[in-house]
Amino acid sequence: MTIDKSHTDFISAIVEIARDPKAWDARVAELRKHEEAAAKAKEEVAAREQAMIEHRRAAEAALAETRRKAADAEYLQKQAVLKEMALAEREASLRIRETAVTDQDHRAREAINKASEAHNNLDQREKALAEREKAAAAKLEQAKTLLASYDEAKHRAALKLAS
Repeated sequence: MTIDKSHTDFISAIVEIARDPKAWDARVAELRKHEEAAAKAKEEVAAREQAMIEHRRAAEAALAETRRKAADAEYLQKQAVLKEMALAEREASLRIRETAVTDQDHRAREAINKASEAHNNLDQREKALAEREKAAAAKLEQAKTLLASYDEAKHRAALKLAS
């Protein structure tokens, strides 16, 4: 049987333990401390990895929420633009109708003014006609009186001739 280096290291370690068991115990305690520190470090690394995973998930969720909000904002902006366009179209249509109503109102007022003027002219003409009728009636009355006096004079003359 051949003895290799690992066997000789093992044998020398046993010899060292036998010479100074307290040093060996101190080294074992130190190794245990290092093992505990390594286990604690592993736990911390695992906790940090878990925290990183949770942070990544939270970041992904926040990113998805931000994208959703951005899409909602874009949709709302498009809706606002469409509503603005519809309002502009309605305003233009309303302006056209307002202009038509204003024109119609203007024409109606002109027609009312003309009718009022015609009515005033008719009133004036009726007054003038009434005055002319009065004058004509007065002239007719004068003519009747004159005719009656002529008839009376003719009748007297006829009576004088007959007597």
